[in-house]
Amino acid sequence: MANLTQIYTKDETIFDTIDTIEKAYWLGFLFADGSVSDYSIRLELSNVDIRHLSKFRDFMKSDAKIVNTRKNCSLININSKYLVDSLSKYGIIKNKTEFTSKLPDINPELFRFFLTGLMDGDGWISEHKLKNKPRQFEFGFSSGHKTIVEQIKSWFCEKLEKNCGYISAREGKCPQLIIGGRNNFVKIYELLYTDCP
Repeated sequence: MANLTQIYTKDETIFDTIDTIEKAYWLGFLFADGSVSDYSIRLELSNVDIRHLSKFRDFMKSDAKIVNTRKNCSLININSKYLVDSLSKYGIIKNKTEFTSKLPDINPELFRFFLTGLMDGDGWISEHKLKNKPRQFEFGFSSGHKTIVEQIKSWFCEKLEKNCGYISAREGKCPQLIIGGRNNFVKIYELLYTDCP
């Protein structure tokens, strides 16, 4: 395996201020799927999504290697204590599943792009085919913290100007937000993916 401690180029100040669509998106994606150690940030995805790792590397202005890990997965590891400290301001910390219990406070105009990154990491879209009926779609999102799921539900309800979706919190399972309905799906898709990087 490649030496993951090797020093590579990167933009260490890129997350100092969340002031662009791309920064908000990748912050959300790291909030969902990223991890940090004391001195590095790490993003590991299925090989199906390896192009996304390349996009992240380009965003970071890095020449870090993308390496194969376990079966059908690849990762990028970027060493920088400065980046680790910068991301900690937004709740991206070691053991964030245990300690991060709320969404970061970022520019409201960019928050939807943060949610797009978050949904791309921890969300899903399901399609339901019912006999003799139009296809139905739904958004789903899961988090280890119910408060985060509740925050996201509140944001969608505010934007859709109505109560929408429900939170499933079965014992032993991570809380999930489910939002169905064709009209809701179209509006949410537009909210999340219009002008998305």
